[in-house]
Amino acid sequence: MLTPSVFKRGLVWILFFLISLVIIPFFSDDSETPPAPAANTATVK
Repeated sequence: MLTPSVFKRGLVWILFFLISLVIIPFFSDDSETPPAPAANTATVK
């Protein structure tokens, strides 16, 4: 049975998860990394 404290704890975890999904990509896209050099440029015939 869900008690109010368990329900509140679940809401906090859901909010934390959603916020982290929004905030983490926002900050990780800030640092621009150079593209990796092409390892294999040989064409398959």
